[in-house]
Parts: sequence; C-alpha cells; structure tokens
Amino acid sequence: MKVPGIVNQYLPQWVRRWYQRIKYPKELAQSREVAILLDKYEAGSTDWIPRFQEDRLGVLIDYARQHCLYYRREFDRYNVYGPADWANIPCLTKSLIRKNSHHLVSDCLKNIHWGKCNTGGSTGEPLEFVSSALCSFVDIVHQRFQFKLMGYCPGDLVVAFDGVAVPPSARKRGRFWVDFEKHAPYGARSYSSLYFNEENAPKYVAEIQRTRPVILRGYPSLLASLANYCVEHEVKMPYRIKGVELTAEVAYDFQIIAMQKAFGCPVYFQYGHTETCIFAYTKDDTYDYYCSPVYGLVEILDDNQYPVAIGETGHVIVTGFYNVAMPFIRYDTGDMAVYGGVRNGAVVLKSVVGRTQDYVLGPDRQKTPITGIVFGLHYKAFKNIVKWQVEQSVPGEVVFTIRRGQEYSSRDEQEIRDIFRSQAGVYSLFRYIEDFDGKTPHGKFRFFIQKCPVELWE
Repeated sequence: MKVPGIVNQYLPQWVRRWYQRIKYPKELAQSREVAILLDKYEAGSTDWIPRFQEDRLGVLIDYARQHCLYYRREFDRYNVYGPADWANIPCLTKSLIRKNSHHLVSDCLKNIHWGKCNTGGSTGEPLEFVSSALCSFVDIVHQRFQFKLMGYCPGDLVVAFDGVAVPPSARKRGRFWVDFEKHAPYGARSYSSLYFNEENAPKYVAEIQRTRPVILRGYPSLLASLANYCVEHEVKMPYRIKGVELTAEVAYDFQIIAMQKAFGCPVYFQYGHTETCIFAYTKDDTYDYYCSPVYGLVEILDDNQYPVAIGETGHVIVTGFYNVAMPFIRYDTGDMAVYGGVRNGAVVLKSVVGRTQDYVLGPDRQKTPITGIVFGLHYKAFKNIVKWQVEQSVPGEVVFTIRRGQEYSSRDEQEIRDIFRSQAGVYSLFRYIEDFDGKTPHGKFRFFIQKCPVELWE
C-alpha cells in the first residue's frame, strides 16, 4: 500500500508533502522518530534496542487484547499478559487469518487511517488484509535508509524494475515503463518485467542510458535478463551506477554475477513483505541480511515453534510494530531462512532460502530445497538451455518446461533426470516449447511452481 496512491505517485512533490502533513501528522511524526532510531542504530548505538522492543511488544499485546477479539481469546487461552509470555502465543498462519479476518481487525478502525492490501500469492495462498497508513510511512523511511547505505545522495535518480502494467497506447509507442513523482522512495520510474524480451530490450537499454539512473531496484529475474542482454551485446553504461537492490524474488548467484559484470557496481538484497512486519537488508558482499530492530520482531523457528540454532534453517516468524488496523503477531510468513544469530541488536539471516513450498516433495513427502538441487550443482545442460521452469503437482514427480538451445540433446535431458532422481527421489517429465515467459500476473518470474496441496506440507 502506498499512502495515498494517486498523491504519492503523480502529483508534484510539494503537493504530496502538503497533503501528507495535513492528513497524516501523527504518522509523519512517528515515522520521523523511526528514522532517528535507524540513524542511531547504524551509528553503532544498540544498547537501547532490547528495551525498545520489549516496550513495543508490551504496547502491542495490550492493544491487541483490548481491540481485537481474536487476540483477546487467544491471549486468555494461552495466558499471555505481556512480553514475558511471548513464547506462549501460537503462530498466526494465512489460513487462520482467512478464518478469523473480522476478529483480527481492530474495533477502532474508524479512528485509524488505513487501506486494503493483498499479497501476490506466490505460494498459492493469496491474502487480503487491512493495514494502517503508518506502516507505509515506516516502510518508506527504511527504504530511504538502505538507499543511503548504497551511496544515495539527494537528487540521485532511482528506478524500479517490477511488474507494473503499461497502457497499450504507450506500448505501441515503444514505451514499456511508467513514471512516478521524481523522488518517490521506491523509484521515479518502473520498468515493466511484463514486456521485456529480445525485441524490446534495446528500448529499455536506450532509455536507461538516456535518463542515467544511479540506483536500480527490483526483480532479480528482470535485472538479470537486462544484464545478460548488455553483456551479450557489449552494451556499456556511459555513467556510474552506485548499486542494484534486489527484492521480491529469490536471487541466484548466476544472476548476481551477471549484474556485477554488466553494471559494474555492488549488488544489495532487500527482503520484506506487503504485511510490513520485517525489513531486512544487506550491506556488503557477505549478503547477510540484517533485520531492522525497529521495524518488527523476527524469530526463526523449527516445525515445533522452537528457536533454531545458528546455522540451522527455520520458518520466518514476524511481528510488526505498526499495523494497529490489523496486528500481525507471530505471523508465519511461509518463508524459510538460515539463522545467523543476533549482531548489535539485529537478527541476522545468513540467507533466505525461499518459501516453505520452494521444496521438491519426494514420493514419501520428504522435502528437498529446489535451490540446492538446481543452483547448488553444476549442470553441463545449463549451457544448452535458453530458459526453463520446474513444476510439481504430485509428490515424487516434476515437470520441466524447457526452451532448448541449438546444442541441447538427449544427454542434457538425461543429466537433469538423473540428478533429480538421485537428489530428491523424483521422476522427471519434459515439455519442450519455443517460448514462454513463466511470469505471475504481477510480472515476477517463477522458476519453480509448487502445486502440491498445502496439507501435504504439514
């Protein structure tokens, strides 16, 4: 949610600021306080973080008990009265939210600035919920914070690469992007992943060279495709790009390498959700994620909801500090991450390994990470595949959709078949087509599509 959409994106900056100051004075004041805390944190002051988080949790629990029927019932059932009882609270799942949506919404909604939001449903479980305006302001503050870490200076042009829809009239003119207010925190322009292909790529490149953005932000799949095009056609950017920020999709090593080669700049990751409970970012080439301690509380738990040890993989469970319209308390994001401990008050994730369903299910429902099978190994077939996608609908079987290169042969198919059989115990089927985009309605590329029923994962 952007607050408010039309004002935030299209009107002049002075109009937008004037409107926000009048309509959202409390939210703006609170977001400024968050910005001050972020600067304090980045400067190395961290002794205040435990007390800050405990205070925020205490306020959140009291508020949820008073204004949300679902939490009042759950807190009474599990004897939750404050932060000391935190581990008693069962995790909130998307299924529970859908069943109890009315009872999760605050009973004082009429006194809150809020809007409706929805997730993209990349796990096959789309979700609609309400979110307070404060969440958007806090998210903007954090995004600006990461841009500063990337070297952003006032006046620098930031552009996004995402799934924005472009009107047909603009596409006919060779325009595959949408412009927003010049200094919008998420980018002054969005280049769409929906229309990027070999034919349209030169138009994307020429426009980027003309406008000279210094920070590129968006989907790894689109930015990697752009980078590969630049490398293959020996396209050089005639200016310095300060950094690339990757978000919304899992990024693979080969994509990062392509971007570094094409753009000659560092690559950063940003991890978060529409639910605005976690903002995690990287700041060096270790690619460790630091979870902002002022955005929300992050836990990495095993299947029995116990904390995992450092180096172990667990479920990403989050609690947002600012959505008073519909609090998310110990919310199961559906994502998995490798826990890296706590550094200077921030939970560290060594990597985000994808969603719960970014795993291949074997015949006996054992789970194998798709990233480990595909990108953790060295396939000779890689050089002969133009594009491919993996889909699973039943345990023990996967279907590959492949656009073959000129040198692709039965040996490549057999290599893929053998590795998936040995690593995950699954049988492979192959479908060969001339072209496909493999994208969701929001323009994200889905390399792996898991269609096995949710109950098989429990």
